[in-house]
Amino acid sequence: YVDGGVSQQAFLGFDLEQLGEIVQSVKRKRPHARMPAMRIWVIVNGPLDDMGEMVTTGWGSVAKRSIDVLMHYSMRVTLRHLQFGAALLAAQGEIPVEFRYVSVPNEFPRREPSDVLFDADYMAKLNALGRQISANPSIWRSTVGAVERLDAQIGTAHE
Repeated sequence: YVDGGVSQQAFLGFDLEQLGEIVQSVKRKRPHARMPAMRIWVIVNGPLDDMGEMVTTGWGSVAKRSIDVLMHYSMRVTLRHLQFGAALLAAQGEIPVEFRYVSVPNEFPRREPSDVLFDADYMAKLNALGRQISANPSIWRSTVGAVERLDAQIGTAHE
């Protein structure tokens, strides 16, 4: 079993040529109609940022930690690609494009590692959080901060 996020964090990719063909197809079918807006709304099913963790001496600990960091920052990079793709498509002027995303807040308690694959109590808390978040549309963000700015956002310093 491997997390699919190792290979691709989101199922949506930007193929501008294919999207252009879709736009042209809509124009042919409805030549005088206004182009409908494209909405790209992404739900990240976990915290976007890594919170840091000490490793022990040894390759196993370092490798595990490296994969954890890779997965978190890979999601941030995927969101940035989607944001830039949406902006590029919108800049062509033929179609209005809206990009938004939401993730589990960093403050939400993280699940402790265990052998239990499905933790019903944790999932119930996550579900309740999702319902709370969905009731507040202002939580959806439209810009993704650069990875380099993460330290300032979470208040850590590297010395």
